[in-house]
Amino acid sequence: QFNHNEGGIIYDKKNVNYLNLNGGELVISDAPVGPGESSLISIDEGGIKDFYETDLSIKLPDNGIYPNGDVVVSRIDINPSSIPNTDTLKSKYWIINNYGKNINFSNIETIRFSNFEELENLSATGIEMYVRDSNSSETDNWTAKTKSTSINPLAKSITFNSTGINNFDYQIFLGQDGSVVGIEDLESGNPIILYPNPVIKSDLFIKGINGESRINIYDSMGKHIINKKIDSSNLNVSNLSKGVYIYIIESNDKIVTGKLVIK
Repeated sequence: QFNHNEGGIIYDKKNVNYLNLNGGELVISDAPVGPGESSLISIDEGGIKDFYETDLSIKLPDNGIYPNGDVVVSRIDINPSSIPNTDTLKSKYWIINNYGKNINFSNIETIRFSNFEELENLSATGIEMYVRDSNSSETDNWTAKTKSTSINPLAKSITFNSTGINNFDYQIFLGQDGSVVGIEDLESGNPIILYPNPVIKSDLFIKGINGESRINIYDSMGKHIINKKIDSSNLNVSNLSKGVYIYIIESNDKIVTGKLVIK
């Protein structure tokens, strides 16, 4: 492993097989390598496969065709050599390689990415998955694959369903368009507003909900405090102690999350 250059000597960080640089030139590689973690799972049946070291898990159907061999996921903790035309959600990307007998298999039902901070104010539909071949370099383009189905600020996770992915030879990058929940609904443009926030008295008012909706509230430790159908424009929160909470509002066409402060 040659990765340290000083004074014309390229140092072997693992052994002592040093190289002398005389008349040559070092160039920055655009190969898909960098610091991070890798995880290997042999997949020959359905269910959830958690490559936990890499903050990625997948769910395959209970009945279907599977890789029937080793699948390796690597998380690279820097941006790739080039990024799609999108805002960076976090400076990391993933590489998935299938070494099993079956190149193609049944469509992946779910891919979940975890360990993403500060998701409270982002819209799920504003987060998109981009893919390109696993050995792609700077000149290779990314393809927009699918938009996120849901985000969970408490679990710090982003979930993609119905991905259409039935083989693994990918680099994967997650980008976002800056859309913010609680300010604007991407589907209709109607605002969803919780007020007052911070809450000083007992009533929390909710504006902009259409159709049947439900609100879930969690405390700072992730404990589920409230699970209630929203059947009016106000919610009594007098049972909540002072502090910061996470709310999730689910309706037929959207999921909205954010912070709620009780004073």
